[in-house]
Amino acid sequence: MAIDPNYTAAKHFLNLLPDALAVKLCKQKLAGVENKKKSKQQRVRDFKEYLKRK
Repeated sequence: MAIDPNYTAAKHFLNLLPDALAVKLCKQKLAGVENKKKSKQQRVRDFKEYLKRK
């Protein structure tokens, strides 16, 4: 499994920053990411639908 070059570049960039600034930057970016956690019942329904199509 190859490592994504974007991941490597981002990790290197974050390592160059001071810790406080890196944490601040990560928190700002992650604040815009939605938490798309599904309920257990919804996961079961989705899996049943997947099995019907398979």
